[in-house]
Amino acid sequence: MTGKLGYSFHVTRDVMAYGTASTGNKGVAYDMTSGANNPNVFAHLPLAAEKAFSLEAGLKANLWNNRATFNAAFFQTRFRDYQTSATERFSDGSLASVLYSIPAIQTRGFEADATVLATRALLLNANLAFTRATIRSWDQGTCYSGATDCTIPNRLVPGAFLRDASGGAMPNSPKWKLSMGAEYTLPRAAWLPYPVAVNAQWRTQSAVRGAISQDPSLDRPGYGILDLGAHVADATGRYKLSVGVRNVLDKHYAVGNVGSFLNFKRTSGPDIKSYGWQPARDAFRYTSIRLDMTF
Repeated sequence: MTGKLGYSFHVTRDVMAYGTASTGNKGVAYDMTSGANNPNVFAHLPLAAEKAFSLEAGLKANLWNNRATFNAAFFQTRFRDYQTSATERFSDGSLASVLYSIPAIQTRGFEADATVLATRALLLNANLAFTRATIRSWDQGTCYSGATDCTIPNRLVPGAFLRDASGGAMPNSPKWKLSMGAEYTLPRAAWLPYPVAVNAQWRTQSAVRGAISQDPSLDRPGYGILDLGAHVADATGRYKLSVGVRNVLDKHYAVGNVGSFLNFKRTSGPDIKSYGWQPARDAFRYTSIRLDMTF
């Protein structure tokens, strides 16, 4: 069962404040993809139901005779028995992707966005988010290759060892994200019978943890991406032609990764690791042309 309770009130005619509290629930889980007949995997099943409790308080405003909007919110969500998967190596040398239940997870932060019609021809926008997503409690955390603190006995699989991941960061959750953009509509001219607009967008984010195992070799650095574009439309808005250059500065970056598991165990010398990186759609500069028609 889930529920939500909220309250809002108007500070002024154009400014509203609000607050909400909500709960969430995900049922008991069984991992059937990693082989339920694998005793190492089966020892973890079934996982307890996942529960969440969220709080949010914020402000929404229409300003400057509705030429500007501003929204801001503070939020916090706490999870109990958070369900996730990670690769684990067992005492017999085998590897498997195991579904885990993490006792306590927390995410908190704030976000804000604004849009301003600065002039009849210039539209500005900005978005900012700060998020701290952390593991509050997980003393049976999965290990990664090269970890020196894998000394905690696995309570479910005798002979295997785990590590205390309490206080670690949740993967793929940047602490800071920011985007800023502008669109300018060029003045009409005799040689320019249709409205033409040019736009620019800058987005950036801080570094992220790449895996819930806390493997530092999978951390991904922050990046910033600049996009430029222009479009022209007929007077009725039925046809619109757009051109653009994505990732103008040709900044290469990844949005996902896998690895830190062993390809095989060597009889002597260090283990052999395997890594893979997933590039983003615009991880390389490219241009585009698009025609939109409305019927």
